[in-house]
Amino acid sequence: MCSVPSLWVMLSQVPDPRQASKVRHPLKALLLHSILGVLGGSRGPVAIAEWGRHRPELASHLGYRQSKMPCAATFCRLFIHLDWQALVWVIQRWAEAWIQPEESASCPAALAVDGKTYRGSRKRGGQGCHVLTAVFHELGLTLGEAAVDDKTNEIPVATDLLGRLRLQNRVVTMDALLTQHRIAETILEHKGEYVMPVKGNHEGAHKELRLLFRQLGASPVSLSSAETVEKNRGRVEVRRLTAMSETDDWGDESLSDYFDWPGLQQVYRLEREVTVLKTEKRSHEVEYGFTSLSPGQADASALLGYRRGHWFIENGIHRVRDVTYDEDRSQVRCGNAPHNMGTLRNVAIALCRRHGRHNIAQANREIAAHPQRALEWLGISRS
Repeated sequence: MCSVPSLWVMLSQVPDPRQASKVRHPLKALLLHSILGVLGGSRGPVAIAEWGRHRPELASHLGYRQSKMPCAATFCRLFIHLDWQALVWVIQRWAEAWIQPEESASCPAALAVDGKTYRGSRKRGGQGCHVLTAVFHELGLTLGEAAVDDKTNEIPVATDLLGRLRLQNRVVTMDALLTQHRIAETILEHKGEYVMPVKGNHEGAHKELRLLFRQLGASPVSLSSAETVEKNRGRVEVRRLTAMSETDDWGDESLSDYFDWPGLQQVYRLEREVTVLKTEKRSHEVEYGFTSLSPGQADASALLGYRRGHWFIENGIHRVRDVTYDEDRSQVRCGNAPHNMGTLRNVAIALCRRHGRHNIAQANREIAAHPQRALEWLGISRS
């Protein structure tokens, strides 16, 4: 495991929104204090201030000039006015420095892009109540965020967000809303690959895919397929994915004769069958999709892994923020505060997972009891 770049160094690049003549505490110290507080389970500015007030021995390690920790009003004003996009940009650079040494051409990193709403933030003037987030599969590391003024406008925001990320040798997954020509073209222009589900928002393509798999399923054409079976929480879930590519025996036709889609190399059919063991109730659903990955880059098993991995952004990031940090009921609503708190939670979740703490609530209790342990996670020397 490569070392994590020091946040102490990188946070110095965040511009300070405060009037210089009235600054009592360094911005870096306040931000590191905030991250440490969130790692310890704090859910807002007041809790962050109280968390530090009970641990004055940390003041010098965090870079404060005095032993007295700042009050809650200091954090409230800071989070309201701090440029959250500048903070996200610094965290993005930190994340890139973290992940790049572990990447390889044979094992490209996968990014999931999905939206999240800060509930209630609009009531108090919160900026950009809905955001798009890009997260590395399985790592829990948030690479970037972008605000969406209206939830129906995710598409242009997604294009802009992806255009600012390093996509070379990476695979981007998303939900059906973002399955768009423009987004596919943006990913390909930046030398990335995509896996996109096709649903009712592309009615013609969805119907064509159903007919295509129905016809070839009854033909002698050999198709790539993969299956997984998982038993968890009283349920058995079976997933089967079948893929077809340009290299399959199509006779005089090819995928491009059926679909006008940028960079299309394969199409897939994914079946999910869930059985509840106690009641024996069954549910069945089918998903179709496009991918720019060739069979040599990703077979049916790899495509199944990408689709399964995409939901980590919901279960491993958004759900943790909503349940563990109670984000949906947060009273942090003014100005840029919701975004800044969300960014701090993303950093805390990433650090916990990086150090083998996959139960975030349990990790919060550990850091609350042993805050010095988190100093090393943040790249702060205790000497």
